[in-house]
Order: sequence, then structure tokens, then C-alpha cells
Amino acid sequence: MRILKTLSERRPRTAIALFAALLLLLLLAVNAPMFSNPSEFTSDDNYYIVFNQRIQSGLLTSLGRIWLSPMQFDYFPVTLTSFAVDYRLWGPNAGMFKATNLFLFFCISLLAALLARRFSADPDSPALPLSVMLATLVLALHPTNVESIGLASDRKELLWVLFGLGALAWHATKGTKGKSGIVTICLVALAQLSKGTAVVVPLLLMLHDLIRGEKPLFRKKQVLFYAILAALSGAIFSFQYAIAHRSGVVDILSPLVPEARIGGVIVTVNQAILHILIPAHLSYEYDLSWPTGIAAGWQWLLPAALALLLAALLYFRKRMLLMFVLFLIIPFLPSANIIPLKHVLKGHLVFYDHYLLFSCMAAVPLAAQAINAGLQSRWRPLAIAVPIALAVVFAVYDHHLSGFWQTKERFYQRNIEMAPGLSRSYHMLGEVYYSEGRYVEARDLAERALAKNREGRQGYKEADVIELIGDASYRAGMFERAEAAYREYLTLKSDPEVMQKFYFTLREEGKGREADDVKRRISGGEGTSGRAKRSSADEGR
Repeated sequence: MRILKTLSERRPRTAIALFAALLLLLLLAVNAPMFSNPSEFTSDDNYYIVFNQRIQSGLLTSLGRIWLSPMQFDYFPVTLTSFAVDYRLWGPNAGMFKATNLFLFFCISLLAALLARRFSADPDSPALPLSVMLATLVLALHPTNVESIGLASDRKELLWVLFGLGALAWHATKGTKGKSGIVTICLVALAQLSKGTAVVVPLLLMLHDLIRGEKPLFRKKQVLFYAILAALSGAIFSFQYAIAHRSGVVDILSPLVPEARIGGVIVTVNQAILHILIPAHLSYEYDLSWPTGIAAGWQWLLPAALALLLAALLYFRKRMLLMFVLFLIIPFLPSANIIPLKHVLKGHLVFYDHYLLFSCMAAVPLAAQAINAGLQSRWRPLAIAVPIALAVVFAVYDHHLSGFWQTKERFYQRNIEMAPGLSRSYHMLGEVYYSEGRYVEARDLAERALAKNREGRQGYKEADVIELIGDASYRAGMFERAEAAYREYLTLKSDPEVMQKFYFTLREEGKGREADDVKRRISGGEGTSGRAKRSSADEGR
């Protein structure tokens, strides 16, 4: 650290280059397990990459389809364009898609460090460079960030955070005059076309101008800038929201009273604060149910503490600290279930670790401010030791977590371990085992998925789960169980292909007369099996 401090005081460019190299090496080291062969696509990667013809067609065809027609659940053309570029560079190589994610995250970390330097209350402090480095190191290694790198399809989160922080940094440095304002508007548009959550970026720019901007605040050119920005951002978001609403991503059917809606937001915000402060037991899947009313008990404590902190900062006119805290809160609001999103499991809240990426990286200026104050006080040893200790602990845990993003098997095993009451992970792991020829294990997992579904009334693709039980049982020679599963499936859905499976199962059991009757009932039209439909668009969010 003495070397870094000396360099930062005498040779700032050398210090920046040295720190960037150190950060990149650390990120590569802690995330190395997810790149070990074979690295596989998981979860939403099927929807965005594996079965997405938009990114796999010829270049011009891909770009046309990506930009001119939305996908089933969303319209994120910048994200899909990046996938199309990746696909042409190295084909369906999951490891290389994740490597691109890692590089984007590295760039985000450097942008966060730039903002910390730009927003410092004491820019001439000799301890500032070291403070920024330590703060960036800790928050770049924060364990909630692993999901954003490990899930290839979370590129949408990385891109909106990259362009959103870029817009904030550019705006804070260059202002709204002339070409600078145009660059900011372009960065905001790129962020929003990466993911609709970026609709909050104009609020962050306005917050910056309100607290740190030039006076008078509402100049003619600035009003014009925000009018153009609001019109563009509003138009993009309206289009994206209409697609999400039409496809069922927005939950408009659940019979939740207003009190339950408020309680759901409180539960979500509480979970987010907990994960930032204590990033333990992290997983892709969380067992969070909508509360039945506004009372959420102890889950009100952290949101209430946050509200009191904001009130105190406002009362004591700590404007810079207020801005830093709002930089953490505002980006998370679209993910706080204020607009309730429809979960694939009935009655469950939508929450994922990658929703915290912007808030986590926007915390770098606040952390740098705190460390800088400590370095200039008698608490200097602690101000150095605590961030280094946190960075070491986070790095070890990141290395542990990243291994769960290597293959689908390890991914779903982790989800089952962390959320054993949810049916989805049992089913998806059963699909993995079935594809590997491990039919008995696949059947057992599908049976457990069915039991969890019915215990918790989760309603997760019950017909598909039953079909997997039938398929795995048939392949394992358990024809009686396969017959029962296909019978149950056909009471839920009419599917010619499942009828064919049912027919062959009856033949294997020697039930020729019933098999002939089923054969007569089979239509001549083509059927599509549930499995083909499940694998193409199961978990888009």
C-alpha cells in the first residue's frame, strides 16, 4: 500500500495503470472457476442466446430483427447486438460470453472509481487516491456482483450500469452545453436500450444538478436538455413497458390488496439492504413470498432505518451525503416490486442479486469518502485494515460462488441447497440429468418438483414436470410410473406427441388393446412436446 500511495502522489497515471492491472488480475483470479471447462449457459441464457435466432442469423438479418422487432418479453436491442457480436467472434462458447461480461464489469469498476474521485468533498486530500482504490477494490469484489458476470444473459444489467455510470460521469464533468449534452443523451439512450431499468438515469442527472450543478439551476439550455432527455427516455420506456405488460411480465392478475403491495416492496427493499450489508448465503433463487398485508414485522427495521437516515441528512443539510445515498436507492426502485413483476412461481416476489449492481458500484464514492476521512484521523490503521480485510473475505467468497456458475448441474444444485422449498430448481436439474442419460435421478428430481409444487401451490409448469416424470420413467424402464404420468399429463393438456409416448408405454406393458385405442385417437397433425417449448423460453425476466 505504501507503493500505491507514493505512486498516487507523484505519478498519478502510473498509479491508475498499476491499480487497474491489479484489479483486473484479482477479478480474473476470483472468477476463474466459472471459466473452467466446460463452462455452460444457464437459466435465462436459453432465452437470450442458446435458442435465440435473432443473434445467430446472418449479420444484417440479425441486426434488422434485433432492432426492428421486440422479443417475446422485452426490447433490449443494445444487449442483443452485443450477443450477436459475441456469437460471431466465438460461436456458442459460454466461457467467452462470460469473459466479455467480466471485461464490462472491470470497466464499470473503473468508472465507479472515476466518479469517486470526481465527487470527492476534498479533492486535494493526499489520502484521496488510496481511499478511492480501497473503496473500489472492496465494492468491485462484493459477492452480489458474481451473478452479473456468471450469467451470460445478465449482460443487460452490466450494459445499463456501464452506460448509466458513464452518462453520470460525463454529465458531472462536461455539463449540458453543446455536444456534451448530446453525448449524455446518447449514453442514456444506450443504457435504456440495454435494459428498461435505466429509465431512472435522468433522475440521477437531475439529482446531481440539484445538489452540485451550476447556478442558476434552471437555465434555458438546461431546461431544453432535460425536455429532450425526458421525451426520449419516456418514449423508450413506454414501448418497453407495453411489451412487458402484453407478454405478462407485469403481474396484473394476482389478487393483492394495496397493503400487500406495500408489504411486498418493504420485503424486497429489506432483502436488498441485507444483501448489501451481509452478502452471505447468496443464490440465484430466493424463497420470497408476497406478504398478505402491510405488516412485515422485523423486515421493516432496515427500510425504516434507511428512511430515518435520509430524513437526518436532509434535516442537517448534508447535501453531498444525501446525494450519495440517493445514488444507491434510486437505481434499485424499478426492481423493488413497486410495479409488481410476475414470477414463474405463483405468489413469489421477483428478486435477483444482479438488481443490486448499480447500487453496489454507486456506493464507491460514499465508501471512498468514509475511508478518506478515516485516513486523515487517528483511525488511520483501521481505515486501511478494514477495507483490505473485507476485500480478502469477499475475494475468497467470490471464488467459492463463481464455481456454481460454471455448469447447469452445479448452478441448480446450489439453488436447491439455498432454497429447498422451491420447485423450479428440482425440475431444471432433472432436465439436465435427463439430457445426460441419468434417468433415475431425473425422475426422482421431477417427483420432488411435483411434490414441492403441490405443497406450496407454486404452480410451476406442472404439466411439463409430469411429462419429465413420464419420459425419465420410460427411459429407466419404469413403465407403470410412466403410464401414470402420461395419463395425468393428458388430463391437463392435449398433445399428440405425448399421446405417442403414452401409446409406446402401453405397448411395453403388454396392454395392446388399450394401446390400439390410443393409436386410433392420435391425430395426424404434428405435436410439439413440452420439453421443446420449455427449453426455448423458460425463464426470461
